[in-house]
Amino acid sequence: SLHLHILDRRDLGPTFWKYEYKNMPIDAVIKVLQEAVDTEQTRPAPEDDGDAHGLEHQLSRTCLPRRTAALPRPIGEVLSVNVGGETVSVPRDTMLLAPEGSRLHEVFLNDWSSTVLRDDSGRMFLNYPSRPFKVIVDHMRRIHNTPADEVVPPVSVASDVRSEVRTLADLLGISGFLAESHWGRGEPLVRPERRGVSAGFCCARRRPRSPPSQRFVATDV
Repeated sequence: SLHLHILDRRDLGPTFWKYEYKNMPIDAVIKVLQEAVDTEQTRPAPEDDGDAHGLEHQLSRTCLPRRTAALPRPIGEVLSVNVGGETVSVPRDTMLLAPEGSRLHEVFLNDWSSTVLRDDSGRMFLNYPSRPFKVIVDHMRRIHNTPADEVVPPVSVASDVRSEVRTLADLLGISGFLAESHWGRGEPLVRPERRGVSAGFCCARRRPRSPPSQRFVATDV
């Protein structure tokens, strides 16, 4: 049997940790169900020999929906993470902007895993220095919130934390990601038309064909 519980991860009681061994996130359930559907749809149909099993199998294949797109992940989930003793709250979707296969992406994709370290409050614990980690998080927030028709330049880093950010970026597998420009992931802004402007002039910023290629930027602040 499968029971669905909606929990506030910021306030977990002792029962949650007592039964942690048999808990799983809804993302894992959806993933397994989708894999089962995919396997069933690709399995060759047996010969119709008139037996009940063959008929049952054919009926089950007929009733299965055709896959049109990957099932969406839940959105709007805010995670409170303990980073080197300091709490950082950030939407999961923001951190999943990190390249697939990178250490950072895997950490926030599988934060429910039993191998993830937890602090006394049940929050995921990351044994990284908080100062450079927050620089990386803030840059990803900017990409997440910038309108989709605008370009976010490479991360800008103050000189006193530049070395720490580079080291942590290498460890998390996102050095190239931070050194590149990216299109924003937010909703495009609806810019009102300005009166009195000639027909051949457009004041709205047009989306270029490709984001400009820039190197890792460091600024002194």
